[in-house]
Amino acid sequence: ETFQTLDTVIFTLEYTGKEDLQLAYSCFLEECQKSGHDQVVDLLRCVKQIYVQPLAASLGTAGSNVREAIKSGAVAMERRVLWHGIGFEPSDWQIVVDIAAAAAEAMTIKYNVQMLAHHTQIIS
Repeated sequence: ETFQTLDTVIFTLEYTGKEDLQLAYSCFLEECQKSGHDQVVDLLRCVKQIYVQPLAASLGTAGSNVREAIKSGAVAMERRVLWHGIGFEPSDWQIVVDIAAAAAEAMTIKYNVQMLAHHTQIIS
């Protein structure tokens, strides 16, 4: 139902096309390096291994089941990622995906607002 009107499809395509995860990472890396906090730079490198594609990237073909579109479209984490001895497991990533999918579904149901990539990036 969410994508059944042309204006919603155009809006979604317009903003999804402007999402650039690699540019966001480059800007974050530049700012982190300026700060001189090496641990934050290392953390960003770990995040780049985990969050490789916006969770809302597949929503253009979602139909009315936004939650399932996000969950099925999320890139699976294949291995544990370590940051200063702290492990982030594939099961941890699945929790993040579930939270983003539930938030997207709630926004769609309650407010009739479609989640875009930058919304799910904030959650992630």
